[in-house]
Amino acid sequence: MSQPCGVVIDQSKPSFVLQSSAQLWQSLQRCWDPDVYLTPLCHRFWKLTLQLVSRYATWLTELQDEVRLVSLYHFLLKRATIPFNPLTPTVATSVQL
Repeated sequence: MSQPCGVVIDQSKPSFVLQSSAQLWQSLQRCWDPDVYLTPLCHRFWKLTLQLVSRYATWLTELQDEVRLVSLYHFLLKRATIPFNPLTPTVATSVQL
């Protein structure tokens, strides 16, 4: 379906792994819905679309970084020859300077 400003929205219902992705998709569809969209404000709707996608991308990048850190932590724990508990102080952290 073609919308004003040349925006094309696929009306099919895609499935998403993350609830946030589904929410973003719903928000974008709602923004460009003919009952909401106002042609004189096309530039504002476009700006909102870009802001939503940009904020989602930032959040997703931060989430990806956290997942990598957790994965690295678990990888290192599996490879460690000495049992490590982050809640137990080590010699290096218990020395007072």
